[in-house]
Amino acid sequence: MLAPVLRRTYRHLIALYPTDLRREHGDDMVVIFDELIADRGVFAATTRTTVDLFVTLPRFRLEALMTKNHATDTLNFVIAALVALGIFGVTAGGTWVGAVPIVAGLMLAGANRGRLARSIRTPNPSQRSHRFRLAALNAASFAVCVGAYMAVTWDGEASTPGLLIPTLLGTAALVGAVGFLLAGLFTPRTTNSALT
Repeated sequence: MLAPVLRRTYRHLIALYPTDLRREHGDDMVVIFDELIADRGVFAATTRTTVDLFVTLPRFRLEALMTKNHATDTLNFVIAALVALGIFGVTAGGTWVGAVPIVAGLMLAGANRGRLARSIRTPNPSQRSHRFRLAALNAASFAVCVGAYMAVTWDGEASTPGLLIPTLLGTAALVGAVGFLLAGLFTPRTTNSALT
């Protein structure tokens, strides 16, 4: 009686996997789950399948993101997030521990400098303007965070949680604005002859 409910639940959880993997292996995964229930029992099958979901689902999702089209964007996001986290850690805590994500981000950028350089030099007419738009959007977000920070501290009775959110978001927005501005400046302009 419990097996059909678990089977339906497992089928819904398979929907979290990328579409290509689901199409190719989804039915087989359900059959294997049924065989596990028959061979080892409900508890063992559920435990093993749950561990498998927690291990393989993030991996397959990252592999789907890391296609040729999205690999550089994902890499840029991870580097920017590490640097922003480090800047926030140094600003908030003032300890050397906050510098660890900054160093990790810089090491990741150094290890992938060829891929990052190729993505910046790619002659794509919309790439340069897209990066400038993202820089402007991040700069506007930073201005909003500064305004929120000033509003929270206006009366002089600011609490730490009230300051944490605008500081964290403002730091991330500032790093994004500077990063996208630099990427936009280093992206070469394309001519119509380069596009043909």
